[in-house]
Amino acid sequence: MLAIWIVVATIILAHLWLTRPDLGPHTPENVSLWLITLYGSTNGENLRDLEALVALLAAFGLVSIATFATRFAWRRFVGGKHDKLY
Repeated sequence: MLAIWIVVATIILAHLWLTRPDLGPHTPENVSLWLITLYGSTNGENLRDLEALVALLAAFGLVSIATFATRFAWRRFVGGKHDKLY
C-alpha cells in the first residue's frame, strides 16, 4: 500500500510540475546546462524526456522524504498502535 502511494503521488506531483512550471522548483541555469550536456540532449524531444526524468526523480525524492517523515512522526507521537496497517 505504501509503495502504491509513493508511485501515484510521485506521478501526480511530477505531472503538476510539468504542466504548471510556476508551481515547481526552478533548476539553476548552470545545472540545467550540465544536465543537458550529461544527458546528451540534441533536440526538443530529448529535452522533454530529460525534463520528465528530472521531474520524476525530484518528485520521488520529495514524496519519499515526506512519507517517511510522516510515518516516523506518526510512530513516535501516536505510539505505533496502527503499525499493522503498513
